[in-house]
Amino acid sequence: SWGETTTFCNGVEVDNSNFQQISQFKNGLNHAVNAYYVGELGRWMIDFNADYLNNQLSTSQYAEDGSKEDIYSNSDSRSKLYAAKLQASVSMGRGQLSFGSEGTLTERDALFTQSGFSDDADNFIRQKTFALFADDKNSIVQNDTIELGEVIISIDTLIRQAQENNNTLEKELYTLITHGILHLLGFDHLEQKDYDFVVGIQEFVVKNL
Repeated sequence: SWGETTTFCNGVEVDNSNFQQISQFKNGLNHAVNAYYVGELGRWMIDFNADYLNNQLSTSQYAEDGSKEDIYSNSDSRSKLYAAKLQASVSMGRGQLSFGSEGTLTERDALFTQSGFSDDADNFIRQKTFALFADDKNSIVQNDTIELGEVIISIDTLIRQAQENNNTLEKELYTLITHGILHLLGFDHLEQKDYDFVVGIQEFVVKNL
């Protein structure tokens, strides 16, 4: 933009000057990056999400006045954002247990310089946030009673396994009930070491009934 300034005193022109002002905006190197992972790790469901933002902006102004010194100013700013969230979920009973954490980090660096008509300024702002969370969507407690599920036993299987294990029907029934309850509590035996662990608990319970 440009223009003319004329000053009068008591109807007499005492000053006259022409001016020109130039404003320029310049975008710097800007980034927006997102990374995520969703997958299973054993019985656990993993959900991870991360974001990174980077923004740079430069603004300059120049004013030319014929009767005074030229005036200029420059403003440079840079903003960053880091954000991440991790959540792990597992099925328990009739519902699901989820927990995790999330955090953000923001930074802003702003530098203002000028030719002397004001004060220079160099500002830096940093803000951090971090949170932990947990969510239990289980519905195993109803009417003050814990309901993990049901244990269904086949009579044919009970008789056959009692004969194979050389057990009485009563002991084999206790064994099958105990094994089923351990599964409802979340125990599993996909590997041999897990099977040995579950059977150890099972035998200890049946022995002490």
